[in-house]
Amino acid sequence: MGYRDRLVSGHNFLVFFGPLVASFAKVSGLENQLNVETLQEGGVNHAMVLLQGPPKTLGTVVFEHGQGSLNPLSVQFEVSNNFGLFFGMPTTILIFDNGLTLRRAVGYNGGVPVKWSLSELNALEGHVVIDRIEVRHQGIFNVPI
Repeated sequence: MGYRDRLVSGHNFLVFFGPLVASFAKVSGLENQLNVETLQEGGVNHAMVLLQGPPKTLGTVVFEHGQGSLNPLSVQFEVSNNFGLFFGMPTTILIFDNGLTLRRAVGYNGGVPVKWSLSELNALEGHVVIDRIEVRHQGIFNVPI
Protein backbone atom coordinates (compact mmCIF):
# COMPACT_ATOMS: atom_id res chain seq x y z
CA MET A 1 0.00 0.00 0.00
CA GLY A 2 1.55 3.31 -1.09
CA TYR A 3 1.06 6.72 0.40
CA ARG A 4 -1.45 7.70 -2.28
CA ASP A 5 -3.67 4.79 -1.24
CA ARG A 6 -4.14 6.42 2.17
CA LEU A 7 -5.61 9.61 0.73
CA VAL A 8 -9.38 10.00 1.05
CA SER A 9 -11.12 11.16 -2.14
CA GLY A 10 -10.87 14.95 -2.39
CA HIS A 11 -7.98 15.17 0.08
CA ASN A 12 -4.59 16.37 -1.17
CA PHE A 13 -2.62 16.37 2.09
CA LEU A 14 -1.32 13.28 3.87
CA VAL A 15 -0.10 14.06 7.39
CA PHE A 16 2.11 11.84 9.56
CA PHE A 17 1.75 12.74 13.25
CA GLY A 18 4.64 10.62 14.45
CA PRO A 19 3.51 7.06 13.63
CA LEU A 20 -0.14 8.06 13.02
CA VAL A 21 -1.49 8.95 9.58
CA ALA A 22 -4.45 11.10 8.50
CA SER A 23 -5.47 12.74 5.23
CA PHE A 24 -6.86 16.28 5.10
CA ALA A 25 -8.72 18.41 2.56
CA LYS A 26 -7.29 21.72 3.81
CA VAL A 27 -4.06 22.79 5.55
CA SER A 28 -3.28 26.43 6.36
CA GLY A 29 -0.59 28.33 8.24
CA LEU A 30 2.40 26.77 6.47
CA GLU A 31 4.64 29.74 7.08
CA ASN A 32 7.81 30.45 8.95
CA GLN A 33 9.35 33.58 10.41
CA LEU A 34 13.02 33.93 11.21
CA ASN A 35 14.26 36.00 14.11
CA VAL A 36 17.15 38.08 12.75
CA GLU A 37 19.62 39.86 15.00
CA THR A 38 22.00 42.54 13.75
CA LEU A 39 25.62 42.81 14.80
CA GLN A 40 27.98 45.65 14.04
CA GLU A 41 31.57 44.51 14.03
CA GLY A 42 34.35 46.90 14.97
CA GLY A 43 36.35 46.49 11.76
CA VAL A 44 33.39 46.77 9.37
CA ASN A 45 31.69 50.06 10.16
CA HIS A 46 29.85 50.53 6.87
CA ALA A 47 27.69 47.38 7.11
CA MET A 48 25.87 45.31 9.69
CA VAL A 49 26.03 41.53 9.91
CA LEU A 50 22.70 39.69 10.07
CA LEU A 51 22.55 36.59 12.26
CA GLN A 52 19.69 34.15 12.64
CA GLY A 53 18.57 34.11 16.25
CA PRO A 54 16.39 31.65 18.13
CA PRO A 55 12.65 31.72 17.39
CA LYS A 56 10.67 34.13 19.59
CA THR A 57 7.18 33.06 18.53
CA LEU A 58 5.52 29.75 17.74
CA GLY A 59 3.81 29.07 14.43
CA THR A 60 0.33 27.60 14.04
CA VAL A 61 -0.75 25.08 11.41
CA VAL A 62 -4.47 24.36 10.99
CA PHE A 63 -5.63 21.04 9.55
CA GLU A 64 -9.27 20.83 8.41
CA HIS A 65 -11.64 18.13 7.16
CA GLY A 66 -9.51 15.07 7.81
CA GLN A 67 -9.89 11.38 8.30
CA GLY A 68 -7.57 8.86 9.91
CA SER A 69 -7.58 5.39 11.39
CA LEU A 70 -6.71 6.73 14.86
CA ASN A 71 -7.15 10.09 16.53
CA PRO A 72 -3.62 11.56 16.85
CA LEU A 73 -4.77 13.96 19.55
CA SER A 74 -5.68 11.25 22.05
CA VAL A 75 -2.12 9.92 22.15
CA GLN A 76 -0.57 13.41 22.20
CA PHE A 77 -2.69 14.77 25.03
CA GLU A 78 -2.46 11.65 27.17
CA VAL A 79 1.34 11.94 27.10
CA SER A 80 1.14 15.68 27.74
CA ASN A 81 -1.32 15.58 30.62
CA ASN A 82 0.08 12.59 32.50
CA PHE A 83 3.51 14.13 32.93
CA GLY A 84 2.65 17.83 32.98
CA LEU A 85 4.98 18.39 30.01
CA PHE A 86 4.36 18.66 26.30
CA PHE A 87 6.27 16.24 24.11
CA GLY A 88 5.65 17.43 20.59
CA MET A 89 5.40 14.83 17.86
CA PRO A 90 7.45 15.25 14.70
CA THR A 91 5.06 15.83 11.81
CA THR A 92 5.48 15.46 8.05
CA ILE A 93 2.97 16.84 5.54
CA LEU A 94 2.94 15.36 2.03
CA ILE A 95 1.34 17.68 -0.55
CA PHE A 96 -0.22 16.06 -3.64
CA ASP A 97 -1.70 17.68 -6.73
CA ASN A 98 -5.13 16.70 -8.08
CA GLY A 99 -3.53 13.91 -10.12
CA LEU A 100 -2.16 12.43 -6.85
CA THR A 101 1.44 13.23 -7.75
CA LEU A 102 3.60 14.13 -4.76
CA ARG A 103 4.67 17.76 -5.25
CA ARG A 104 6.20 18.82 -1.94
CA ALA A 105 6.81 17.75 1.63
CA VAL A 106 7.23 19.93 4.71
CA GLY A 107 7.58 19.11 8.36
CA TYR A 108 8.00 20.45 11.87
CA ASN A 109 9.22 19.18 15.21
CA GLY A 110 7.79 19.93 18.61
CA GLY A 111 4.19 20.21 17.41
CA VAL A 112 1.58 20.41 20.17
CA PRO A 113 -2.16 20.30 19.41
CA VAL A 114 -3.80 23.25 21.18
CA LYS A 115 -7.35 23.08 19.83
CA TRP A 116 -9.38 20.47 17.98
CA SER A 117 -12.89 19.39 17.06
CA LEU A 118 -14.14 16.01 15.89
CA SER A 119 -17.25 15.20 13.96
CA GLU A 120 -19.82 12.71 15.20
CA LEU A 121 -18.24 9.42 16.22
CA ASN A 122 -19.69 6.23 14.76
CA ALA A 123 -18.85 2.91 16.42
CA LEU A 124 -19.63 1.04 13.19
CA GLU A 125 -16.75 2.73 11.35
CA GLY A 126 -13.06 2.22 12.08
CA HIS A 127 -11.91 5.79 11.55
CA VAL A 128 -12.22 9.22 13.13
CA VAL A 129 -13.37 12.20 11.07
CA ILE A 130 -11.45 15.28 12.22
CA ASP A 131 -13.09 18.64 11.56
CA ARG A 132 -10.23 20.86 12.69
CA ILE A 133 -6.89 20.66 14.53
CA GLU A 134 -4.70 23.63 15.47
CA VAL A 135 -1.08 22.72 16.18
CA ARG A 136 1.59 25.07 17.60
CA HIS A 137 5.14 24.35 16.43
CA GLN A 138 8.68 25.69 16.61
CA GLY A 139 9.25 26.14 12.87
CA ILE A 140 8.55 24.55 9.51
CA PHE A 141 11.23 23.06 7.29
CA ASN A 142 11.29 21.52 3.80
CA VAL A 143 11.58 17.74 3.56
CA PRO A 144 13.46 16.46 0.48
CA ILE A 145 11.35 14.22 -1.77
